[in-house]
Amino acid sequence: MPPKRYLSGLTKEELITEIMALIQRFPEVKQFYELKLSPHREQEIVNEFKKRIQQEFFPSRGLGQARLRVAQKPIQEFRKIEPSPSSLADLMLWYVELGVRYTNTYGDLYEAFYASMETMLEKTLRLMSEHSLKDDFHDRIKNLVVSTRYIGWGFNDTFESLFKEYSGHSA
Repeated sequence: MPPKRYLSGLTKEELITEIMALIQRFPEVKQFYELKLSPHREQEIVNEFKKRIQQEFFPSRGLGQARLRVAQKPIQEFRKIEPSPSSLADLMLWYVELGVRYTNTYGDLYEAFYASMETMLEKTLRLMSEHSLKDDFHDRIKNLVVSTRYIGWGFNDTFESLFKEYSGHSA
């Protein structure tokens, strides 16, 4: 039986029970409803996702592993709960900022690491342009570009190019 047909046969009370079961079983569903019902808590929810990304690069104990898939997963999950474009851009930019800080802390890394940061920055800048958020994040992005100046592999060149395309200025 298709889910729509199943759900249409339930009473209001049964539907509420079904939704409550989903909320209890799946954290993303709970976060979706938290965001929908309490939009004033959006920054608090963003910060929860930021902590998860930070744990991968700079955990509270030990060295970060910088596993890109693990660090990107909170962004993918956050996108599913339908945040504001500003909050999504903030989280995406946070990922890049931590990646740059990681390479500045631990030294040169591998090409795929840099490619991931470049791709995420490009997606972030595109999102910001689409939603007229350039002014909100301009200083953070400029500081990010400046902090890549001594990183190899043409990393800074790419960041400079993206920044110039995005803002019309050099960093």
